[in-house]
Amino acid sequence: MTSPTQSLSAEEHRVRRAHLLVCVALVATVATTYLAVVALVGGDLPDRLAVHFGVDGVADGSMDRRAALLVFGVLAVGLPAVLLAVFAVGQWWRGASARMTSALVCGLSAGLASLFLGLVWRQRALTDVSGLTMTPSMALWPLVAAFGVGLLAASLLPRNLPQPDPQAVDPLVIAAGDRVSWFGQVRTTQLVLWVLLAGVLVVVVATLLSGQWWLAPVALLGVLLVAATTSFRVTIDRDGLRWRSALGLPRGQVPLSAVTGVSVVDVRPGDYGGYGIRTVPGATAVVTRHGPALQVLRGEGRRFVITVDDPAVAASVLEGLRRRAARP
Repeated sequence: MTSPTQSLSAEEHRVRRAHLLVCVALVATVATTYLAVVALVGGDLPDRLAVHFGVDGVADGSMDRRAALLVFGVLAVGLPAVLLAVFAVGQWWRGASARMTSALVCGLSAGLASLFLGLVWRQRALTDVSGLTMTPSMALWPLVAAFGVGLLAASLLPRNLPQPDPQAVDPLVIAAGDRVSWFGQVRTTQLVLWVLLAGVLVVVVATLLSGQWWLAPVALLGVLLVAATTSFRVTIDRDGLRWRSALGLPRGQVPLSAVTGVSVVDVRPGDYGGYGIRTVPGATAVVTRHGPALQVLRGEGRRFVITVDDPAVAASVLEGLRRRAARP
């Protein structure tokens, strides 16, 4: 496997540099703004800050001031930074959705920072935050900030790189009475797995520091999502293609009768908006890493793509089975 910086063309270097520069610059600006506002009003804040609000918009949970400011900062800057690290492993800047992905990271950071800074600003000079109310503007401005910064990021970035064409494979010759199957296990890279677990760890630490145990289900959900989207088993036989996660769910299949073509295609997580099970117009994908993947064309015009070890062999077997089934 080559490193991300090997064999890059001048255009790829330019696009990669542009995405890194825009994302790092905008997230760093958000971090600087957050620190500046906290430094400005930190001395006027109460000992405990409201951090949770009921359905009526009234504060019903609080946290120690220092812990709250730390958690706010970690979420506003640390969460987008973790996402950026995950996307960077998959070379998101090469994908068909590169601009949208970069805009998402930048917009998320700006939106979270706006939300938390709005909370902090409203609580300056207060002695009791139990009656604090979440106003509509406190929820609206973060959305405006996220959308605006996302648009700014997209406008600063170059066009997405052209995507590689699918590669045809030679079908395996399968006689009428032959029984042929192919089994594969696909896992995400250890680096991506550790980065994802680091994101879950951020939520766990925030829960322990804040004492806000309503965050615990969020951490548990993160663990389940990691387990359900980082390892899959794939089977190809006379019934078609079947896949399932290490947890048993989610799972899916492409019946052999629905297969109209098979090929190998080079994919990046950014092509489909990230890792895991992704759905985009015209395609469903199971993406655990970047590189060659099995692509299956369906009769209704949709594509199914899954990253597997040795996708050329998998494609050859599936195409051979398809052609045998089509013979009279």
